[in-house]
Amino acid sequence: MTDISIHIVMEVFKVGLFLPITHDKTQFRKIDPYESINLLIFPENYVFWSENLVAEIKNYAKNINSAVLVGISRKKDRVKTSKNKVWYTELAFFYDPLTDQEYIYKKHTLSLEVAFEDSGWCPDRNLQVVKIGSFKIGITLCYDMFISLLMRYLSVVNGANILVNPSATAVKPIKWASILVTRALENKTYTLCTMHKNPPFNMNRKSKNKANVYGFDPKGKCLLFRNKISNRLPWYQTNPSDKPGDGLYITEIPPKLNPLPLTISKCIPVAKKFDAKWKLTHQTLEICWNGKYYGIVDFSPDNVEVIQNKIAVLMTENESIFHPEDIYSVLLDNVNKILGKKLIIWNHWEKTFPEFLSLELLKALVIARALEFVATVIISGSEAKTLVGMILSKVKAVSIKEYENEGKMRLEFSSGLNINGGMLRKILY
Repeated sequence: MTDISIHIVMEVFKVGLFLPITHDKTQFRKIDPYESINLLIFPENYVFWSENLVAEIKNYAKNINSAVLVGISRKKDRVKTSKNKVWYTELAFFYDPLTDQEYIYKKHTLSLEVAFEDSGWCPDRNLQVVKIGSFKIGITLCYDMFISLLMRYLSVVNGANILVNPSATAVKPIKWASILVTRALENKTYTLCTMHKNPPFNMNRKSKNKANVYGFDPKGKCLLFRNKISNRLPWYQTNPSDKPGDGLYITEIPPKLNPLPLTISKCIPVAKKFDAKWKLTHQTLEICWNGKYYGIVDFSPDNVEVIQNKIAVLMTENESIFHPEDIYSVLLDNVNKILGKKLIIWNHWEKTFPEFLSLELLKALVIARALEFVATVIISGSEAKTLVGMILSKVKAVSIKEYENEGKMRLEFSSGLNINGGMLRKILY
């Protein structure tokens, strides 16, 4: 694998995230950071590729004396859909003037060309980290963060302690924030994201989607969030003041990162046989459980139980919910067993939740896992209420409910993730 690096000692690492209004993407619009920073991040789809663009970005980085990361769309590769949405091949270009190092990241999802389709794709080549001083930065674009294995590989294998995700269109804040804070928690990293303030896809229709900058630390504390605090996202501690320079937000990251070593585990610990009663009617599943244990009857040692040939339940225990590679591994090993079934991922804690893992962070974790695996996700504890996250529509809206000792959940849209086993196994093993 390639390491782009030079060692420079820094007291603090300053990152600027630019949240622009809609602008002419045929030109690279430059901004003045107004203060010394180490990395300036522009959104995905910020500018169209041109012959002189790389030279222009490099000169700009040298002028502001900062590394830059710019989202670039290859305009020559474009397809217009029946809904008048235009698809491009999406890239992110990194350049550090202090080391003269550059790197191009190619998007893995929702792009005209995706990196997974490249001949000879492999994580060592397509999931590199870049170094600025003692900091390692892992790069993904927009919906790439839904595939947790990408950021997992960047952090666990390649040692990234900052994960950045330039995005394009405005989104539902609860979705983006839940996924970003989960990536921070599971990888013990900082996660940062910015996007366009008024992307053209949302200008001619009513939308609840909002553009924000996001920043979370390894324990889920919010560093940056542009909009006001939402009742649905009460864990935020926001920094609401706009910096000079048309929506430039700056956050500082201390030099001591990743206090605990990270490892990729290979399988989910076999959970105990739990006792529960199930009643399936159409697309709704009713569950009743007793005592301090929650789960399924006749729990099988390979961690997947099939109920009435219609529902597949994957059972995890304690911290294994923070190891997405475990879940992918079991799903890949049981593809034929799960195919065509409604999917439930059930995580039970026999011990007390970690002190930092608040109810709101648990809810974010449920939402993130539900979105990633297109599954109903349950988190239960011996001394806590049970949280259930359900996919309620084709656009992946997630509903969170709390239950005591019985629950009812819809499974209509819990169809499970259609995963590319060949590519994902390269990241796992």
